[in-house]
Amino acid sequence: MRLLMNQYKPSTVSYFRHINAINWIASDPEFSHSRDVILQFHKSFPDYQPSKLIRIPNPHNVDLYIKEESSRFSLPSFKVLGASWGLFRCLLERFKLNRTDTTLADMAKHIHREKPYLTLVAATDGNHGRAIAYMAKVLGIKSRIFTPRNVLGSECDKIRSETGSEVIQLEGNYDKTVEYASKYTNSDPDKYVLIQDFAFENYEDVPKWIAHGYTTICQEIPFEPDVIFIPAGAGCLAHGITLYYRSISSRTRIFVVEPDTSFTVNKSLMVNEPCSDPGDSNTIMDGLNCPTVSSIAYPILAHGVSFSGLVSDHDCTEAMKQLKQLKVNSGPCGAVAYAAFTNFVNKMKMNGDLEDNSKVVLLSTEAYRDFQK
Repeated sequence: MRLLMNQYKPSTVSYFRHINAINWIASDPEFSHSRDVILQFHKSFPDYQPSKLIRIPNPHNVDLYIKEESSRFSLPSFKVLGASWGLFRCLLERFKLNRTDTTLADMAKHIHREKPYLTLVAATDGNHGRAIAYMAKVLGIKSRIFTPRNVLGSECDKIRSETGSEVIQLEGNYDKTVEYASKYTNSDPDKYVLIQDFAFENYEDVPKWIAHGYTTICQEIPFEPDVIFIPAGAGCLAHGITLYYRSISSRTRIFVVEPDTSFTVNKSLMVNEPCSDPGDSNTIMDGLNCPTVSSIAYPILAHGVSFSGLVSDHDCTEAMKQLKQLKVNSGPCGAVAYAAFTNFVNKMKMNGDLEDNSKVVLLSTEAYRDFQK
């Protein structure tokens, strides 16, 4: 059911349904040509290995799995998959290098020969910024990472742990931090390169490439899920996963999940237009605390997402406790998928959205971390 803007009220009781989304076919020619190249690019990293796919017991008679993104290239999050590919594609364009013949090592040599002063810039709620700092370290250059006011000091310290990274915490929310990072980059475009997983006017290519990079997750799953639960902040991860399944004639249905105090994707789907939430959330799910949906993610999500639901901080905390007992390493932004499954599974079965023996995958997007406010 679609609502008028002034009718929208966030709810953790019901979930949004778009039953025809499964029939939509996405068209992105570049992604179609790059899908296998992206996987091979990630496999070229010395410490690449697929993230864990853990089968979880449950009383609902479904085949439940968690894709645990607690370790990617030594980082505690899935973010480096998108950051690495988005950065690589951005630098290929910047330096007019051939995508087929250029390796990451070639790129590092080219930078040091042509522009050793190059500095990567990003705004972040935590994990994206650390992924950019990590990639800067791999390339042997510097990074400057801006964070909004809500990010914990412990997360800022993790970003600083990547050699060559400077972290600057601002007073604004995520949207304001992205705006600042963009203006900062434009102050010296020869030196600074913005690698942001949020699209806005005149900045769409890099977020698109970052979304493409996340599809390696899908290629590692050895079966076609009936439903896959995805945490959604501004929508970049959900963009990539939805694009993957909607571009290969898959019957996999997408369920996007957000905090009940930061609900931009859910609201956008419910009112049928891109929009923002109030932007003042203090949720423990820092990485999902994004007030505005990405401009390029929204069309993909509006057409291709089957379900959307919200989860409270309390339910997310309980989900983390349960996952810990199940030996799953998950922080708040990862546990939200399990919380949503727990909250909505019975209603989904009543609505015919899940059946006995359905294969369900939950993306747990980060390792356990401090989340106390």
